[in-house]
Amino acid sequence: MHLSAAVLAVAVVLSLSTPTWSAVPALPVPPNVFGPNNGGHFRFGTVSWVKLQQQPPIIRFTVEAAFRRSFTSTNFKGSGEDGLLVVGDHFKPSGLETIMFDFGDGAMLTPMMFQVQAYSLSEDWVQGVSIFEHTYARFSSTTPFQYVGTFKGCCRVSELKVNADTSWSLSSIMNVRDDVSSPRLTVLPVQTVIKKQRPSSEDPAFYIPASDDTQRDHPHPRLKTFEVMGNIGHAPSIIGMAGKPTNMPQMSVHPETGRISLATGAIYSSDAVANYKKCVPGSEQPSCRADYNPSTQTSTMNMTNLQPGLYNLVVQLMQGNSSSPVEVMISLVEEDYARAIPLEMPRLSSPTAPDLFYPHLSYARHVSYLGFPMTPFHLSGSTNLQAMQVGFTVGRMPSGARISTIAGGTSAYGFSCVNGTHWCKESPQTSCNGTSTLGCTCQEPDTEKACRGPHNSMTACRGGGTCQSCWYRGTCPTSTGVMAVEWVPTSGQVGTHMFCFD
Repeated sequence: MHLSAAVLAVAVVLSLSTPTWSAVPALPVPPNVFGPNNGGHFRFGTVSWVKLQQQPPIIRFTVEAAFRRSFTSTNFKGSGEDGLLVVGDHFKPSGLETIMFDFGDGAMLTPMMFQVQAYSLSEDWVQGVSIFEHTYARFSSTTPFQYVGTFKGCCRVSELKVNADTSWSLSSIMNVRDDVSSPRLTVLPVQTVIKKQRPSSEDPAFYIPASDDTQRDHPHPRLKTFEVMGNIGHAPSIIGMAGKPTNMPQMSVHPETGRISLATGAIYSSDAVANYKKCVPGSEQPSCRADYNPSTQTSTMNMTNLQPGLYNLVVQLMQGNSSSPVEVMISLVEEDYARAIPLEMPRLSSPTAPDLFYPHLSYARHVSYLGFPMTPFHLSGSTNLQAMQVGFTVGRMPSGARISTIAGGTSAYGFSCVNGTHWCKESPQTSCNGTSTLGCTCQEPDTEKACRGPHNSMTACRGGGTCQSCWYRGTCPTSTGVMAVEWVPTSGQVGTHMFCFD
């Protein structure tokens, strides 16, 4: 099960140096992520650009994308111990349709070469970056200065509840005359979102962090607007797909903050704390609909209650006359308190500095200087699930940043003797009176003594006790993981960096 439930993005006023990447630690396997090794393997992508020269305009593009790591194509073989891609490897992703970048002026780049930045064993993805340049026509009264660059291919992962096995299309609008860059969106490939419990609970949400270092000296402030994208690909007819992929109406983005809200609908049909009656999939009951309004007790659009699983969302950030798109995968999970052992996902926290969470202006308190250490910050994650481990998914890290583990996030699982009582060895039906008499030898019940298991004759518990697992008894210890992040920026590292953890 996926033990990450929140995303922390820490903005630190530093630099845009060449980062050093590291593998994501293995986490417990989340549901519905491993799937068949078929054509659907695209999970995440974003496009940004910077103008290197005004006339003729030369643009440097950066495309970041994540794919299924276990995809069976020979192009996805790497130097890892399992024969698959790891950090530093280069690969040219392939798919049902050609993966390419369309520059918008008739030129195209294919195949595209990516270098692996990060990968996850438990979530089965590999993330890479492709950086390349393109020269556009000189400005004149007869030539355009606005283009649309598009990263596209096929197909999205097959496990998506909606838009599975469709092509993707991520377009960046470029005004190469008036703008010097697009904005840049930084987010982890897979976002875990916890479905709301009650009809009147707040809809779950997360943020899309954005940066714009290259525009600090722009003569005119540029308005920023987040919006859900319309054209996000097509359904490939070659595999019998029909219907154009679209963003779901249950998902929306705040135009100013980039806050993604999901109208998931509730798990339970009532706000009453003691009521654990679940909403039935497809229910017409207003309180179970995704767009339920607690103030009016109605649902206006009758949007369907979202079920746990994988979804995708494509948004763009417009800034000035240019834009940057991002497609992210959302893993919707459900907490169930009605179980004998309640199912609760862990929360990521930074107890000493809660303002670290994006979009608060955390950069105002996290300024570092070249050659001097940044004030370390700590992250902690805990879970009420018994005998489970807690790990962190780590996004892009700047060169020289160091992560150290304070608490390992591990938990124990075992057996012990329980329910023991005093009894006579020769006569189990006779209770001991505290002393041994002729023909009655008392044995102390060894409650809580470690044992090997209920079916092993060597683990018999004295005193009438039985050997039971802590999981069965609900007494296994839970786990907390804590880590510290430190960094000493070096020469050339000036600007803003985003630290992302899940």
